[in-house]
Amino acid sequence: MAAEIRGVFALAYSRDGAPAAVRAATSPAGGSLLETNTPDLPFLVDSVGEALAARGLNVVRDTHPIIGMERDATGHIVRVGDPRELPSESVMHFEVDRRLDANELAELEDAVRDVLACVKRVVGDFKEMERRVERFA
Repeated sequence: MAAEIRGVFALAYSRDGAPAAVRAATSPAGGSLLETNTPDLPFLVDSVGEALAARGLNVVRDTHPIIGMERDATGHIVRVGDPRELPSESVMHFEVDRRLDANELAELEDAVRDVLACVKRVVGDFKEMERRVERFA
């Protein structure tokens, strides 16, 4: 568990202001794993879970802590704390039932980056969609 937590913070630290950090790798448990770090948004777990299912991957374990993280202007983490007091970030960890080869891991990372970008766009459009719906109601 300690190694998993260290890995998650290393991933979050590596984001350095990028919209998302994504890592797919071989799991010590024998399958493969996928980890992400993004600003917290709705639909993240379900969207990434569906991307895994679309590849025929069965999730055997997942965790999704929301962590408060303050970052400086360059994106480096300067403080970690309560997500009710600091900007909240999502950390997702999925373990899947089979070992992926290097090409499959790279393709999975790319696909999940695309999914996360779509979620960000959709959530960003909420207010405009609500405004347009109210206009016609």
